[in-house]
Amino acid sequence: MKTILKSIFFTVLTALFVSSCAKNDDFSVPSLKCEEPQVTITKTIDDLYSTIKGNAISPYMGDSKDILRGVVVSSNKGGNFHNKLHVLDEKTQSLLLVNLDKSDSYAAYPPGTIIYVKLGGLYLQNNDSIINIGGGINGQYISNISKNAVNAYIGKYCTKAKIEDYTIKLTVAELLKDKGKYKGKLVTVTDVQFDPSLVGKKLYDAKEVDPQGQTLRAVVDNKDNTFNIRTSTYANDFHSYEIPAKSGNITGIYDIFNKNVQFYPRVIEDLDLTKDPLIPDDGGPVEPGKFLAFPGADFEKWDDFLRVIFNNQLSDPTGQKAEGQGWKNSTGLAIKGSREQNGYLFSVQGVKMPKDATKLSFLMKGTSERSLSINIHRANGINYKAYNLENVTRSKVVVADETPMDNNPDNTTNKYNGKIDTQGKWVKITLDLTSFNGAYHTEGTRTFISFKNGNKANYDLVIDEIRFEDGTPVEDDGGPVDPVDPEPTEADMLTNFNNWDEFTSKLSTHGLKSYATQAPGEGRNGKAAMKLSGTTTANDFVFTINGKQVPEGKTKLVLWVKGTSDKKSLSFNVNKPAGGYDPFNAGIIASTNLDIAKATANQYNGTIDTGGQWVKLTLDLSDTAYNSTGSGDVFSLKTGSGSTYELLIDSIYFQ
Repeated sequence: MKTILKSIFFTVLTALFVSSCAKNDDFSVPSLKCEEPQVTITKTIDDLYSTIKGNAISPYMGDSKDILRGVVVSSNKGGNFHNKLHVLDEKTQSLLLVNLDKSDSYAAYPPGTIIYVKLGGLYLQNNDSIINIGGGINGQYISNISKNAVNAYIGKYCTKAKIEDYTIKLTVAELLKDKGKYKGKLVTVTDVQFDPSLVGKKLYDAKEVDPQGQTLRAVVDNKDNTFNIRTSTYANDFHSYEIPAKSGNITGIYDIFNKNVQFYPRVIEDLDLTKDPLIPDDGGPVEPGKFLAFPGADFEKWDDFLRVIFNNQLSDPTGQKAEGQGWKNSTGLAIKGSREQNGYLFSVQGVKMPKDATKLSFLMKGTSERSLSINIHRANGINYKAYNLENVTRSKVVVADETPMDNNPDNTTNKYNGKIDTQGKWVKITLDLTSFNGAYHTEGTRTFISFKNGNKANYDLVIDEIRFEDGTPVEDDGGPVDPVDPEPTEADMLTNFNNWDEFTSKLSTHGLKSYATQAPGEGRNGKAAMKLSGTTTANDFVFTINGKQVPEGKTKLVLWVKGTSDKKSLSFNVNKPAGGYDPFNAGIIASTNLDIAKATANQYNGTIDTGGQWVKLTLDLSDTAYNSTGSGDVFSLKTGSGSTYELLIDSIYFQ
């Protein structure tokens, strides 16, 4: 009986409770109908680009009632987009980066959401050619729209855009060809996979991060074109993702960081890798390029090769002549063994280059535990862009690394990451020169190309046939030519220091200073030079040539120097037939060739530092009646007092 009474009591109580709730407006069923916002759009994202040029942060200067709209293409669901919305103009797909304090923005504004932004009261900045909008100023950056203010500035429409209409589909080659065009856009890269060496690793690894705390993972196509996917510690959805041995498509926001292509997937589903691994495209039969890049670039004429490289010798013992190991059993250049420091193998100097080339290639075969890096020098012949080969298993095209060096932003960064294994076959490496827009070094006064290898790694490679793929040869003989003046005839030569006894036999009674000695093999062409090594105590006549028969009617006297002098320069006397002389003062000698006019007195002001280059000094004799009688003094070389000279002198001749 008690049980029945209890049941009746609870039934009545429940009925009263339900009746009470039904009359409570706070718990009424909400309307499911979405109403489009009633706002007037007065601006476009493109309007902002036309008015905001500098990177200074400033409040919006237009009408405070201005409103724009766009389509959200990013999502912070995976954690890769912290407090940012990537918004595209509906027509032009111009990018607006909205900074807001809303950690769950992916729920409020999923990809495809059309939003409007009220501009009055917000701050704008053109940061690296991208318009940013936010709530204020935070040092040199724009700050977020505060959490409590987001809804006051940003609203959304009921209608959604088709996200496919705002997704750009590209191959890796197409993406790399025009890097700046797609920055900040939503891109699907087709037919790719992670670099096979990464299979089994996590997409994010706190032990493998760059200076910004991000993990970079290389993505490749079947031609070894590559870019990096970037994930951070905030990208929680990606932390457990294990890189598969599969291929497919990858979608994400494309960006450029330090001029390098980087990719940010939004969610795990953006990594659509379900197909079999890619079959490498070996590019078909390997053939050398069109014409030799410099004398000796096929290594058949080894002396020609030595003649155009720095110091006329290979810079490290890992570089070796490889007879019978080159292309089709010819001579190649071996890179064999290990070295202690990253460094140069050789640098090509003093060779004119075609001005319209877009590709430079070479053939390679073998293995190495680290990779190669190649410098192509800018127009000044000093600064350069680095081409980092990274992993090589087959023929590939390599683009310039655009990451500036920390201590010299006019150079980009050499990297030796990656391994080389051509599986016993010749492969072709093509350097894409298009980013230079023709502004690489062509004049032949300094360095054009340098090959470098990494440290503490075993190399067993052969390279051969360094050639241009296109462009116009400097001469019609199959390749560019050495711009250094042709060796003068014996009659034009004042001295070249090769025959030291002959040189000293033509000196005046003052003889030769003790710090001046012959330097076999250290001359421009691998022959001999004269070396000045020591500290002077007076303004010295180093030597005076006497009784030498020289040609008449010449207008120039040329000599070559390389090295340093810390306090003083050089001065020269060109003697007259009836006695006396005209002085010529070199002044400051750096790494550029000099034309020197006659002076009124010997002066030694200036220092010398040719930067390891041979520098041509040309004395203008057009207003000098020099001694060509065959008797008496002809020419003197002088040094200044109190300076330490470490200087090579070579090939003094008339022109």
